[in-house]
Amino acid sequence: MTDARQAYGDMEVLSANPRRLVVMMFEAASRFLLQAQEAMERQDFEGQDYYLVRTQRIYTELQMALERGPGGAIAVSLRELYAHVGELLHLASLHDRQDLLAEAMTINQQLWEAWKEAEVRCQNQAA
Repeated sequence: MTDARQAYGDMEVLSANPRRLVVMMFEAASRFLLQAQEAMERQDFEGQDYYLVRTQRIYTELQMALERGPGGAIAVSLRELYAHVGELLHLASLHDRQDLLAEAMTINQQLWEAWKEAEVRCQNQAA
C-alpha cells in the first residue's frame, strides 16, 4: 500500500504546475512543523531535529526556486522572508525554543494561505 501511495504522490508532484508545487511545499512544511512541535513538547530531540531539518530543506528549495526565475522586488522580499524562517528554525532547534518555532509556524501558515489564494486566483483568471 505504501508503494502505491508513494507512486500516486510522485505522479501528483510530477504533473503539478509551479504554483501548485509551491502550495504543496508549504503544506508539507506545515505538517513537518507540527510534528517538530509535538516532538519538542515530548523532548524528543531526535524527532524534533528530523522535522526541523526537513522543513529547512523546503525553505532552501523555495529560496533556490526564486533565484532561478524572474524576480524583482517581490522575489527579493520572499527570499529574505524564507531565509528568516530558516533562521528561526535553526535557532529553535539549537536552543530548543518553542517561541521561535511558533513564530516560524505562524509565518509558514500565512505564506501557505497566500499561495493558496494566488493559486485560486490564477485558476479563475485562466477559466
